[in-house]
Amino acid sequence: MSEFPPAIVGSEQTVQRVGVALTAAGFTPPRLKDLLGSDGALVDAGRRPDALRHAHAGGDLGVLARLFLLADGVSDEELSGLGTLAEDLRCCGLVSQRGGVNVGAATMIPHDDILIASDGPGSDVSDALVPGVQGPSHLLGMLAIRRPVQRALDLGTGNGIQAILLARSSEHVVATDLNPRAIAYARFNAALNGVTNIEFRQGDLFEPVAGERFGLAVANPPYVISPETSFTFRDSVLGGEAISAQVVVGMSDVLEEGGHATVLVSWDASGADPHATPVGWVAGLPVDGVVLSTTIEPARSNAERWTAAHADRDAAFAQWYDYYVANGIEHVGYAAVVMRRRERHGRHRVIAVPPTMASQASDHLLRLLDGQGTTVAEASIVRLAPTTRITEVTEPGPDGWALASAEISLADGLGFRADLDVRGLAVVRSLVSQTAVADLPGDDADEVLGFVRELVELGFVVTG
Repeated sequence: MSEFPPAIVGSEQTVQRVGVALTAAGFTPPRLKDLLGSDGALVDAGRRPDALRHAHAGGDLGVLARLFLLADGVSDEELSGLGTLAEDLRCCGLVSQRGGVNVGAATMIPHDDILIASDGPGSDVSDALVPGVQGPSHLLGMLAIRRPVQRALDLGTGNGIQAILLARSSEHVVATDLNPRAIAYARFNAALNGVTNIEFRQGDLFEPVAGERFGLAVANPPYVISPETSFTFRDSVLGGEAISAQVVVGMSDVLEEGGHATVLVSWDASGADPHATPVGWVAGLPVDGVVLSTTIEPARSNAERWTAAHADRDAAFAQWYDYYVANGIEHVGYAAVVMRRRERHGRHRVIAVPPTMASQASDHLLRLLDGQGTTVAEASIVRLAPTTRITEVTEPGPDGWALASAEISLADGLGFRADLDVRGLAVVRSLVSQTAVADLPGDDADEVLGFVRELVELGFVVTG
């Protein structure tokens, strides 16, 4: 079992000093990409020999990369070359002796300007494994609401990256996790990044925050529909989609009026309407909700994906796929549920998330939620959102240049885009400044109104 993470036995100032020193030494995505050809993510096995060759010639940054990214031992002389950082790394438990060399006790990866320590590949910590920042973590960060609030909640904090992000717009963050190892990592990572406004509490789901309310909340629960209970971060003892339903419903109870939450979920998506289950969770709650659908995956390919790295891949796949067949699961759905608390039952909808998002989606998601609750009438004043773009393509013809195609797109958030016909283009061109719907061009007033309503609901147009 890995010795890391210990309780922070030294001072938090020492841990923070390590974070500052790592950044000063170039342990950042751009510098690591220059050195290793990777922006800081773990180097895959096929590229490791070449990355190690570059790291061995890379001075102090190469030593750090070998310790925390490449699982390579470094000599006492190489470690001492880091100066005072070497002693601080030892004090923080990040470096230990093994087989006569110094090795990193954790994986450390920079994500933009945030450093995250976690258990690395092959860590033998049983079900208490704390992974690094993976695809779902990145997705949650992109789909979380970012606005100033007094109190925020990170439910199931894991390595703590969501709590650290929440801390930038919140006066106080509460981060919870059932796994005490995760709490230790998250506390360490907060100190590593100089973040002091996070309170850590160990406990199951909403028990640590019973009776409390928050203006913002996020959750990346162990939502995977799995026949195993191997990993606390992935497999829920509740089984199936129960954990997703419980977190979505419970989240509405911990939000203050007008508060927002984003929850990653998974469910049995078999049947005529693959999104009926998450919509059903939201429909009975006092929230406006958007189900941001990311994947509807056949059960077989879902089992293949989750067992691809298993030591006995064939046996693991058989276990997973047999579980799906036995429970009648033909497809598995994945989504993020975004909610805004309100006094009464609100509106809800399903939106497919494009494969590539334009940017962190908070502003766009707020427009989507606003659009659901906005009544658009002929007297409404509307205008294009600042990030809306119109692209027109013209081609030469017998009578000169003529419009060949037109597209409306968003430069922010989910990066929506759609084709426009001539009538739609005329309407959109008239929305550069604030305009009453009744004054927009078009022979059919109802058609124009319906078109504008759709633009408002998708975040291309705002009212007022």
